[in-house]
Amino acid sequence: SYHYVAHPMVPLEKTAAMVNMDMIGHVRNNKMTVGGTGTCAAWKKILEKAEHGSPLIWRHGKSASGSSDHLGFVRKRIPVLVYNSGMNPYYHSPDDDAFRCNPRGAQEVLRTLFRTLVLAANLNKKPVWTNYRSSIVSNRVNLGVRLRTHKKGARIVNVPPRTPGSLAGLKAEDI
Repeated sequence: SYHYVAHPMVPLEKTAAMVNMDMIGHVRNNKMTVGGTGTCAAWKKILEKAEHGSPLIWRHGKSASGSSDHLGFVRKRIPVLVYNSGMNPYYHSPDDDAFRCNPRGAQEVLRTLFRTLVLAANLNKKPVWTNYRSSIVSNRVNLGVRLRTHKKGARIVNVPPRTPGSLAGLKAEDI
């Protein structure tokens, strides 16, 4: 995304928003998260309408932080929505195979996302950036490991190869 915003195919002034679909195929327990809702005041009403009747339980997060493809757009103050079904221990590993996905869950995410995009496209004016305080992220350190809460702190679930964590010798199950 950083390369794209530096060399856009469409001028950034004409870019209405960026939608990031990250891990949408791993819907579990009918729960789905949409982040970045604080980057545009219109998102709340749009998502309310788009999600109406969906069998999924939708959780919203105002922040657009994290380490994914939307960040280049956030730094240019372009509204974003980040769809994510949550992490799993297979993320970025050789075991992240298609059979682990939930196709029906992903279809429902895409149906709702389609309704969201239609509603956003039919606004009288393009979405306007809202300077939500936690939307701009700094350059922070990322070990590249996946964590789960643990009674003694955090348990490492997965350490993908060639990440700072793997190079430092961190292993799955480390606390």
